[in-house]
Amino acid sequence: MSEIILIVDDNPDTREIITRTLSKIGYECETADNGAQALERVAARRPGLIITDLMMPKVNGFTLLTMLQRDAATARIPIILVSGVASPQMELLPGVTKVIIKGALDLAELRAEVQRILPLEAAEGGSPGETAGQAGR
Repeated sequence: MSEIILIVDDNPDTREIITRTLSKIGYECETADNGAQALERVAARRPGLIITDLMMPKVNGFTLLTMLQRDAATARIPIILVSGVASPQMELLPGVTKVIIKGALDLAELRAEVQRILPLEAAEGGSPGETAGQAGR
């Protein structure tokens, strides 16, 4: 697969759950634990989708979004926010296609949104109602 998904979160458990969920159905994932690392990964290999938290050390998600929007080569990369801090205004941020509340992370909702943005021919895996707490059980 030529397009990858970049998962950016300072919480290693969240990165692992999302990576495992999406890899299981055929997506290639890379991870970064803050916005600075994410920018390095994007420069090395432009992803087809970025899933990011907002509250992170070093370079936070707001700064990451701003930096991506400033560069014509990265401004069109779709972004899913997975954040513990949610507000209706977040869906208005440039590039953001979806906001998912981290505390109630519904893996079926995340898979559906990823498949809408980057469709796979035969996506399988996980039960439809699986939540982050049930992943890998």
